[in-house]
Amino acid sequence: MMNQCFIQQPMTVKIMQFVTDVCSECYKNFEEGEESFYDTQSCRYLCKECADKICQEIIEQERERYLNENDEIEYSQPTLF
Repeated sequence: MMNQCFIQQPMTVKIMQFVTDVCSECYKNFEEGEESFYDTQSCRYLCKECADKICQEIIEQERERYLNENDEIEYSQPTLF
């Protein structure tokens, strides 16, 4: 599952010439036409592997924030229901 913070697009010659031709996380060289993921929160291009890894980390952080060890939602403030 890809986070909504990533824009998936093929790597173009213009992007490789004027922006970057490497993944900002692992520094892997992009090939023309290869799928890249633009991280809108950090303004960087990522390869699929790094985008998947970061997305999984975000999911885990959100899960830890809202669920206890029994996978029950914990509310930090009282709610109406």
